[in-house]
Amino acid sequence: MPDSYPDVEPRRCDDCCTDVSEARVKHCQTCGWCMEGFDHHCRYLNVCVGGRTYPAWYTFVLLLFLLVVMCAVGCVQVLNEPFRHNLHEEYPTVFYVLLGTAAVASVIESLFLLALLAQHSYFCLAGITTLEYIKDQAPPFPSLPPRGWREAISQGECHNCHGLIQLSEAADADEVLYCSVCQGDLAKAAVNFWQCDVCDNSAVCPICYRAATSSATVTTYRASAMKRRSQALMGILDTSRHGGGSSKNRTPSIHSRLSSFSGEQREVRMGRKSVGAVVAAVEGHAGESRPSFVSGCCGRREEESETESSSEGG
Repeated sequence: MPDSYPDVEPRRCDDCCTDVSEARVKHCQTCGWCMEGFDHHCRYLNVCVGGRTYPAWYTFVLLLFLLVVMCAVGCVQVLNEPFRHNLHEEYPTVFYVLLGTAAVASVIESLFLLALLAQHSYFCLAGITTLEYIKDQAPPFPSLPPRGWREAISQGECHNCHGLIQLSEAADADEVLYCSVCQGDLAKAAVNFWQCDVCDNSAVCPICYRAATSSATVTTYRASAMKRRSQALMGILDTSRHGGGSSKNRTPSIHSRLSSFSGEQREVRMGRKSVGAVVAAVEGHAGESRPSFVSGCCGRREEESETESSSEGG
């Protein structure tokens, strides 16, 4: 564990058996490895963007934007002076169709690239990643388990504010809700979890709840694995511990959660369709530096089937 992270402990990726000791490391389901400083997975280049690759990707988009703008300006100039070109003299219809189509396409592409550059320029200035923006999570995300969380959770307290934690459940699979310890997607896994009744900004999955009584390394599972393991654990966990109660007396899900950025109450978002969601769909976030810290034990792991999409860009 680096000395620069004294307040957190490492976690482990179940997919590629990688020991993660830095924040913003996310497993890319498309590429099949964990990436440092993950921002998004670019479906057009079929590469993960983030960390050391982000400046190169931003420069590439900027140069591509300038190239498309030059094409658009050139097409407009040619259309303004058609008689200087032999193609107009011989095939005027073909001339206008070709140049007109190229001009329109160049303008549309330049507007798209300009919007993309503006969006990522904002991300750079705000110090956030595309994944954090899409998932509405405070940076850094995915984070590392905070030190002292085991003692707090084992005593039935929130590791952030020391309020009581109670058993709850996600209102909908589209709700933005992650385990604050392992960073697993609780809503997509559709599992019950323990949540603080004070800060409403801390949620603990059954796997981490059980791991609080041991010294085992925190492991991040994909939604299907988390669901299967959590269902098995819920059958043996004493849910009456720490005020959880039986399955018939579970605390109902809280329908208004705290925004990670503003700290203000917000409504649960069901199927969000916003500019951020559009950016996520365009950039292809499902997924998610590289082999330098990927372990070779992947082959020993049983393959799991699950269709996951992103903006999580894993």
